[in-house]
Amino acid sequence: LAPNFKLRVFLEDRLKTMALAAHVLLGIGIICAYFYRPKDPLFSWLAAMVALSFVLSLGFFAGFQPGLQDVLAYLGAVSPALGCLAIGVAFALIGKPPPKLVRILCIALPCVGALLIFSGMAPNKVLVTLISVPLLAAGFMVATALVAWGAIRREGTDARLMLSPFFLVCVFLVGDIVVAADMTDQPFILYTPYVRPLLLAFVMAVLMRRLATSLDDLDQANENLNHKLAQREEELAALHKQERLEAARLVREQERERLTHDLHDGISGHLVSIIA
Repeated sequence: LAPNFKLRVFLEDRLKTMALAAHVLLGIGIICAYFYRPKDPLFSWLAAMVALSFVLSLGFFAGFQPGLQDVLAYLGAVSPALGCLAIGVAFALIGKPPPKLVRILCIALPCVGALLIFSGMAPNKVLVTLISVPLLAAGFMVATALVAWGAIRREGTDARLMLSPFFLVCVFLVGDIVVAADMTDQPFILYTPYVRPLLLAFVMAVLMRRLATSLDDLDQANENLNHKLAQREEELAALHKQERLEAARLVREQERERLTHDLHDGISGHLVSIIA
């Protein structure tokens, strides 16, 4: 029994803790990047997605404690917003603005789910299993389809990088839905939390690629500016030299006219005196 017990402890305890720690570290980096570029749509959607997923991860991590199990239903009601945020991230990856409906659903779905739980209109397990988790999976499926379209049709590098992790999240979510609905004899172990650090790692790879691309563009722009500056300096030096030659020519012309004028006036005066 020892090998199976150690494997179960590693999967349910240690690996989950490691995944949460990796989630926190990568999430801090993404949120810091958002504060430096708040107007970038990718950073905005990513920061919201990371913050919400961190809250959900922390809640599900501690929610199985006896005193916090009532929180799990509300966390499940909030989870569809994560799928909507994934759609926003997918639109940002392919370079298109997301529809306003996505922003509305990010707020409306959690509110409706929490209201259903609070009013008692739907049992908690039914709400989480039959409504919230499928909506979350549907959001990631739509996001995966958008990323696949951007990777294949638009040949976007960012979309190609993110296609695999988005697809894996969809597969893990479908598996967790099957397990949560008691459709199999497998033990109740949710594997989606383990793939989130992989998704965030690919997100960091996308951000690092964008950073490297921006630095390359900046270096290229600096080289172009230096080249244009050298050309302008050469043109200014040539113009300055031409202006000095022109100024010297004007001075010589003025001096020649003055001397001619003086000589003309002096000789004329002498001739008039002699005649007189």
